[in-house]
Amino acid sequence: MSTTVPAAPALRTSRDPYLDALRGGSLLVVVLWHLFGTRLHWSADGPHATSPLASVPGLWLGTWVLQVMPVFFYVGGYLHPRSWRPGFIRYRLVGLLGMATPLLFAWVVVGGILAAAGGTAWADGTVLFALSPLWFLAVYVVLVALLPLWLYLHRRLGAAALPLLAGLAVVVDIVRLGAGIGWFGWLNLVFVWGLAHQAGFHHDALLRAPRRLGYALVAGGLAVLCGLLALGYPGSMVGVPGAKWSNMSPPTIAIVALTALQVGLIRLGHPKLPALLSRPVARRILALANRYGMPVFLLHMSAFLLFAAVGWPGAVVLAAGAVGALMYRRVPGGHYRPQ
Repeated sequence: MSTTVPAAPALRTSRDPYLDALRGGSLLVVVLWHLFGTRLHWSADGPHATSPLASVPGLWLGTWVLQVMPVFFYVGGYLHPRSWRPGFIRYRLVGLLGMATPLLFAWVVVGGILAAAGGTAWADGTVLFALSPLWFLAVYVVLVALLPLWLYLHRRLGAAALPLLAGLAVVVDIVRLGAGIGWFGWLNLVFVWGLAHQAGFHHDALLRAPRRLGYALVAGGLAVLCGLLALGYPGSMVGVPGAKWSNMSPPTIAIVALTALQVGLIRLGHPKLPALLSRPVARRILALANRYGMPVFLLHMSAFLLFAAVGWPGAVVLAAGAVGALMYRRVPGGHYRPQ
């Protein structure tokens, strides 16, 4: 039996350089942060990451801008309703999972070799570290699969869906942190990231709104973050090794406030940034960033481990080949086409 790839639904014919910059830039910031802000130490159960956030006072404030995963989900929230056609979910999920499959297969093989050479615990820790970027892809897959729900909320509630999702995130935090039911916090993978995704539905309206809305969102997000800090929430918007708990795993209401802050910055960046990004050189850079951004994101922790093992020259060569493999998938007729 032959496996076919569903035909792509009709998509946008023109690109928005501002959205491309937001999406590609958000992935690039995460990759650079991990590569230059992470130090590894090895133990019997594999690699462990250390972060300068744990030792440099005040550095956690930088995560209020550099934790940009809300921006990526926001851009997805703008694009998905406009790409919605019969078959869109299946087509999109096949594309997303198709990028992850070669990486998973490769690390199953490598993990087996490592287990034989260094023991199961060491191999498991190494494989989990290399595959850690897949948490993001898993959340994105859930958001795509739930697109009918997001469209329903948008039709019925419009912008009121945003405070509804924020309220649900607050309830989850209260149950998780107040009642001590830790597993309940994982519901915020849907509510918190779903809010960032739903906010993207209103991108056009945001850019048409007066600039004072951008200032209000930035000020409101900062005020809530400061209030949560006073209540005992961690100041960092990323996980810090050794911290009592994290704002990211699972996400807390602090990420909702961060989303408001960053959406405000998106409004304040318009129209000056789109004008700069529309220049030919910028468009070429953005085209490359968006073509290779997701494969680079998925592979960067693997490349980091390769660097630790064989140095940068070998890691660059192997990672470049892996990016090329992830950028193409088989389609009917024996041809390949880019993702």
